Amino acid sequence: MVSNQIYSNASGPKLNASKSKGLWLGAWRNRADQPFGFTWSDTLKINGVYFGVNSIFHNCSMLKQKVDKMCNAYSSRHLTLLGRVYICNVVTCTQLWYVGAVTVLPDSIITEINTKFFALI
Repeated sequence: MVSNQIYSNASGPKLNASKSKGLWLGAWRNRADQPFGFTWSDTLKINGVYFGVNSIFHNCSMLKQKVDKMCNAYSSRHLTLLGRVYICNVVTCTQLWYVGAVTVLPDSIITEINTKFFALI
């Protein structure tokens, strides 16, 4: 816990190790111990975006579910072309932009989302 003491001496606040989570990356990926008193895992969700092992799969499945839910909710409504475009751009894409800005999405998921948008429009 020496690093926690150095952190609290330098910045003032104390790090609560029981609420902190660590992500196994790089050379530490195969470690068996749990240093610093953190809870360690292979996958971690931070601000709605998955990082770590199988993060691309988790992020893509989450995006597909969001797009499916929104497209299904608005497909039965009688909307103009402009209204349907508005739904795609404003309602659906605002939920997706952060994940797309933080991670690199495979072309297959982008193509699938575009196909669902075109079907809605």
